[in-house]
Amino acid sequence: GGVVLAARGPEGGGGWRQGRQGLDEKIATVDEHIVLALSGRRADGRVLLDRARQECQEYRLRMGEAPTVFHVASFVADLQHGYTRTGGARPFGVECLVAGVDPDGEARLFSTHPSGSLVERTFGAIGRGQAVALGSLEDSDLPVTVESAVHRAVGSLGQMSPRERAQVAVVKWVPEGV
Repeated sequence: GGVVLAARGPEGGGGWRQGRQGLDEKIATVDEHIVLALSGRRADGRVLLDRARQECQEYRLRMGEAPTVFHVASFVADLQHGYTRTGGARPFGVECLVAGVDPDGEARLFSTHPSGSLVERTFGAIGRGQAVALGSLEDSDLPVTVESAVHRAVGSLGQMSPRERAQVAVVKWVPEGV
């Protein structure tokens, strides 16, 4: 199994760029088996990404194993929720899709909202063009192969201008020893 994320890249040089922490466009690696797609305020996204990466490292030290996708998604949602109820703190202005493959091989996808809500999904979309992307994905037959999911995800991005580019992240489970 696996999970696929696709994002519409920026027009004219704006948007999410490669930065000091490896934030590549709108989809970034959190851990070796988990990726995070971000939509919203860049600075807020960088903070959430840095904190999620730190949590993964601490989890590995504490538990001696990789964190589950649910653990990372819950951590991000709890962090977002904490800022909605803290006086003097501005909530994070970013929506997230947390996707990956658990150590048992199960592909998981979660969405988080700036309010801190967490929902597990079969497929999802955030940001500009969300309604169109969801409409395209809802018309699809499930289940699908990872390869066909890549085509559907890119197709759900809709018409893109020549200056835009698509970014695709694929996380697949590979059995140990293969």
